[in-house]
Amino acid sequence: MAGYVWKGTPEPPKPRRPAWPPAGKYCGTRSGYEVHRKGKETPCQPCKDAENAYSREYRARIRQGMTPATTFSTDACGTRAGYRRHLRHHVPACAPCKAANTEYSLRWSDHRKAKRAAARARKQQ
Repeated sequence: MAGYVWKGTPEPPKPRRPAWPPAGKYCGTRSGYEVHRKGKETPCQPCKDAENAYSREYRARIRQGMTPATTFSTDACGTRAGYRRHLRHHVPACAPCKAANTEYSLRWSDHRKAKRAAARARKQQ
């Protein structure tokens, strides 16, 4: 940012931040590969190997149909987490999940009302 003048004195240029985290700390892992890539530098061979191994494993899981995003299980039904899972997977919510979400919403609403009433009481004192 050299060249900017503030109150008559030029502002010194800001030093560039080094890439964080340093790639050497994570070299040989998939994270290290990402650090190299985000730092616009050529990844080292151990990082390339780690990325290739991850990619092979991921493609094998895809071929076997083991992607977590495509599976929907009803093990959390009847809870708010189950309701959120229905929404996340674009599946119509079942009655127990709807009831759990309604109960959560009512409790949350009562909680907010109580907090507001307490704040008003403190303000009036």
